[in-house]
Amino acid sequence: MKLLDLPLAEKNMLSALDFAEKSNDLISIGCAYRGLGEILKSSDKAEDAAVYFEKAITAFQKAGDTYGVEEVKELMSK
Repeated sequence: MKLLDLPLAEKNMLSALDFAEKSNDLISIGCAYRGLGEILKSSDKAEDAAVYFEKAITAFQKAGDTYGVEEVKELMSK
């Protein structure tokens, strides 16, 4: 993302999400959704980013990760 190759970043994060879902690891799923939200927010796609941020919050809540939830809420408020 720092190189601003946002399409490549999104492609790689979708791949990470696929692996996380296959492993049924809620923390990894939340992290992947958070990452997708950050990428889309950087691409000026705030509405699409919000959908991924909400999915990240849901995954972190299911995992009992309150820190992850708060981190995503902070990203949404920026």
